Amino acid sequence: MPAPLMQAASARGLVPAALPPAVARLHTTLLTHHLFYVPLLNWAIIGLFLVLIIRLAIIFTDSVAVAPVVMMSVSNVLLYGLSDTMAQTVTTMAENYASSKRSTNLGLYNNEKLPASDGTPFARATSHVFTAAHFPPANFKFDRTIRFAAWGFVLSIFLYKWLELLDAWLPISDDSVIVPVLCRVIVDQLVWTPIALSGFFAFMSFVEGAGVGGLKRKLSTLLVPTLKTNFTIWPAAQIINFRLIPLHYQLPFCSTVGLFWNTFLSLANAQSTEL
Repeated sequence: MPAPLMQAASARGLVPAALPPAVARLHTTLLTHHLFYVPLLNWAIIGLFLVLIIRLAIIFTDSVAVAPVVMMSVSNVLLYGLSDTMAQTVTTMAENYASSKRSTNLGLYNNEKLPASDGTPFARATSHVFTAAHFPPANFKFDRTIRFAAWGFVLSIFLYKWLELLDAWLPISDDSVIVPVLCRVIVDQLVWTPIALSGFFAFMSFVEGAGVGGLKRKLSTLLVPTLKTNFTIWPAAQIINFRLIPLHYQLPFCSTVGLFWNTFLSLANAQSTEL
């Protein structure tokens, strides 16, 4: 990494003084270099979550019969953590893209890739694809991801029991399929969904330190619009889930399909927190 960039990063407090030089260079690269407007740190965290999720998927079938609640909880923690990481990445990408457009329109820099001064691609400072310039360093909020993953853990325990209750209350057989499936979807959307969303906003309000006032604000501004959006997405997904997916896989199916939904929830919650 170019010495001026290392010195600037150290001066801004991005590199802890105690780190060995090689680790410090890697640390600075992850924070200051961007790929498609996103810091490399974000891409690294997304990659880590994906590796862990793939590893979990490999052992899931053998392990879920032995410890179903544990496997449901771990899968939910990873998928919810990935959702928040994606939400933060989307926000950063949008902000940096808008910044690059404003700067280009003002003639502050161009899009041409300059030759590398040190023989590495890291010196191509004016590239919008891979750059160390123009954009702020990574500001990934690990505490926010931990809170969102913690909610995934809490939710998994109750959601798995809820799915078990639906399976017992409204059994599906070869002679009766359509009616039980539709009844499950209706009960799930009208009973479980409002409770789960209210629980999400309550949990986030208190772990973020917003308290009762923050909860009231979230419920008054976000609950109804979020429910409306939910009703346009989840009934179709739950029909597939209840009709085709075995019970032990229904919660992971919800969390996997809900990856982008949970990203939306994370963005909505973060926006309300900043108000």
